[in-house]
Amino acid sequence: MNDGLSIQWELKKLASEDRYDGKSNIKGAIISAEQGFLGFVTEGSAYSYKHDFKEKYHAILKEMKQSGEIDRIVKQFVE
Repeated sequence: MNDGLSIQWELKKLASEDRYDGKSNIKGAIISAEQGFLGFVTEGSAYSYKHDFKEKYHAILKEMKQSGEIDRIVKQFVE
């Protein structure tokens, strides 16, 4: 068991080395799921750019999700 994207990336790598035929594995049941987080310091007075960075980060992430860019990036590594 491992993260699905990690497995897809490794299988792509193995296929490029002619060590995997691209079809002998099948995807099983999802056992669990996890999330990743980007943390921000709670007391940010020493970081005058914190608020601006958070706003821009969230806006760009939302735009990338809506446009499909994140999916395209992921596909570059697993297909």
